[in-house]
Amino acid sequence: AVKSIQNHGMLSLGGFVVGFDNDPPSIFESQIHFIQEMGVVTAMVGILTALPKTRLYNRLKDEGRLLKTSSGNNTDGSLNFVPKMGTEALVNGYRKIMQTIYSPEKYYERIITFLKEYKPVKRRQRISLALAITSLKSFLKSVWYLGIVEESRRYYWKLVTKALFKYPRAFPVAVSMAIHGFHFRKVAQKLLK
Repeated sequence: AVKSIQNHGMLSLGGFVVGFDNDPPSIFESQIHFIQEMGVVTAMVGILTALPKTRLYNRLKDEGRLLKTSSGNNTDGSLNFVPKMGTEALVNGYRKIMQTIYSPEKYYERIITFLKEYKPVKRRQRISLALAITSLKSFLKSVWYLGIVEESRRYYWKLVTKALFKYPRAFPVAVSMAIHGFHFRKVAQKLLK
């Protein structure tokens, strides 16, 4: 289904949750593998959170596994319940997913995997001068920050080169995803501190 979405010129965004009672110890590697293989560039991964007034919340409360009321943020690495797999295993596994999928190498690999499947819809539309100037400024900023300043610049240049010559119609999307990746890395780094 993911590849079909990409083949029809759409971006695939994915929300993933770990911490279910039935999650095996291999869930973390399985999610990393799926996200990478399918080219889900924007993968939002969080730890299961028991929200008030839900069956999950009530069940965990009845089982004595509820620790506190949720902050509402399932991406900060905190738990509000006692997981069956163990707190340490869940938190470490979650951190491993985030560290892996938002490492520059894996993130840029995912963009290239996406580009192999992505078939942008052909449109004949004129863009305004203002939009063209804004797009050019964004690209030049990405060259500076991601292509020169960032330590991971080799992955950026590999992507830009491949997108420009092999997937030229998808070039703007590739650059946009590279820029989004900068933000995702900052979020992941904050979590992993």
